[in-house]
Amino acid sequence: MAVGSNFGVDANGNMFATNGNLTGKITANEGVIGGFNITTTANLNTHVFQNSLYVQTSSNNFDYEAGLSKAVNATDLMFYVKRKDSSASTWSGATDMFFVRANGGIKATSGIIGGWEISSEQLRAGYSDNGITRYTAIQAPTASNTYVFAAGGTNTDSYGQYPFRVTKDGALTASSANIDGTVRIRTLYLGSGGTQVT
Repeated sequence: MAVGSNFGVDANGNMFATNGNLTGKITANEGVIGGFNITTTANLNTHVFQNSLYVQTSSNNFDYEAGLSKAVNATDLMFYVKRKDSSASTWSGATDMFFVRANGGIKATSGIIGGWEISSEQLRAGYSDNGITRYTAIQAPTASNTYVFAAGGTNTDSYGQYPFRVTKDGALTASSANIDGTVRIRTLYLGSGGTQVT
């Protein structure tokens, strides 16, 4: 049955229409809506999750998939962005760029939260002091990161010259300090020459 060229239903119940206003329940197991693919199948060769809405794009030799998936367990991903190398034939092992779990857990590898700039291994924020921007940074304790906390410096590529810094091994460097209370020191060196006080 067809009504003109813009609406019709074939013998198998397939309908076509150029526009529509539908009220009530709509159930779909596949197709595209608003540019998002609908799927109920599991196939890592074409997409990441079963029972999901997703969209894909490519940039700089990487493929990306962003979507909304159905969560069954509290730790399942509900909102996600995945990345894989464009040469990879499957989404298995794709890198998590962003996700929100059903239990509220979140991961982000870039962006800004509460004024802190997010990167893959650190949070960093800066403030202007007489035209000079000074930074505070918190880093993950990895093999390539010496310092896990640093403050007061201007170089965002290295934290070794920051006036306050703490290494991943717990070594503290500070240019000044005001300390109230008890201080216990096993070995103390004073002055630039390092005179030991016992």
